[in-house]
Amino acid sequence: MILLTHDQKMKKDIEELYAHYDLDTYVILMEDPSRGAVIDKTRDTLMSKLESAERYIDRGDPESLKTAARNLRDATERFCKLVLVGKRKDDGDESALVTDYDGQELGRLSKQVRPLLTKDTAHPGKLKYIRQTLNPGSHDDEVPEHGELQQCLNHLKKLVGRYINN
Repeated sequence: MILLTHDQKMKKDIEELYAHYDLDTYVILMEDPSRGAVIDKTRDTLMSKLESAERYIDRGDPESLKTAARNLRDATERFCKLVLVGKRKDDGDESALVTDYDGQELGRLSKQVRPLLTKDTAHPGKLKYIRQTLNPGSHDDEVPEHGELQQCLNHLKKLVGRYINN
């Protein structure tokens, strides 16, 4: 079956409800109209957000950096939700889903997740740095600089590697 949607909530719901089928998911991107659409296979919206953020950071222009900041913020929120769901499942709540945390923003999510980052004493501080750096990036404030976004990406990749892909 092939399902095409632009509705991110539906996409997340389908991925969560049917994860036991080991679904293949794809993202269709139109980053450069002269090259046409690019279809990227991805198993997880977190990884696709990280990959997209990295591409936008590499471009370096202000609008791309703003998009990168937004994608990193979304990826960090997804990371937090996955950590919280993992904790609930470890505690025996098999009904826990990422969608249970829809509508919660990074500030609230990161406060809940920081105490769960116990594999290295630096991890809670890295998550706090990411939140503080990215908060203005998805609003009307000044966009974080290239180096700050790259640092956030590096920290988030390490956190994902330790807490999600372990």
